Amino acid sequence: MTCLVPRRKHGFSSAPLHPKREPHPIFFLKQRSSFWIATLSVGAFLIGNMIGQNGWYLFLASVLGKEDDSLIVYTGTVTPLEKVPDYSRWTSYGGNAEEHTYRQVPQDLLVVLPVYDRSAQLRTENASTSAGFYSVGNRGSYSTGAENSGSHPGVDIRAPMGSPVRAVANGIVEEVKQGGGFGLVIIIRHPNVPDPDRPNRTTTLYSAYAHGRVRRSIRTGRSPMQRRTKPG
Repeated sequence: MTCLVPRRKHGFSSAPLHPKREPHPIFFLKQRSSFWIATLSVGAFLIGNMIGQNGWYLFLASVLGKEDDSLIVYTGTVTPLEKVPDYSRWTSYGGNAEEHTYRQVPQDLLVVLPVYDRSAQLRTENASTSAGFYSVGNRGSYSTGAENSGSHPGVDIRAPMGSPVRAVANGIVEEVKQGGGFGLVIIIRHPNVPDPDRPNRTTTLYSAYAHGRVRRSIRTGRSPMQRRTKPG
């Protein structure tokens, strides 16, 4: 038979070998400091990654789960190609847009893309001429290149492979697809732009970029913000 008796009755006492000490208040302050340092570090990392034209847009889009057109600010338009070869000079050196790449064009032979001249394009008689910057005009044909001589949707700009192409205005990539004879086609939505028919109002316009050959990381929902969108 057994029974329980107090250990002090037999001259024994229980006590921990290592007395437990309460943490000093400084310990908790150090823990709190480490927490705030980690919090500030994460905050600095997020802010650093958001610096740029579309950093906040990408962050909010990931939170909202969809594109928010109100975050796209209209800042004007640019040409889809910033610079192209001076074909008359480049040809004299043996250059050919069909055989050579953009990287092979000497820097001193690159010029700002001239403004599209409708009256001049109407008089174009040969789309294959290497001297012109615009090979096919709007609603033109591949034989003459003249504007309104066919059904070509848009304007073809003569450019060597690898020419950096940029969005004509801030916007959101609406669609990326292979368009048969048009190669890689990219459609960009441009919200909050002045309405061409009613300048005192805004509207949404679309721009299309065709004959691309390299996709890279172009995906729908991206905001090019007048940056290079693809090599053409």
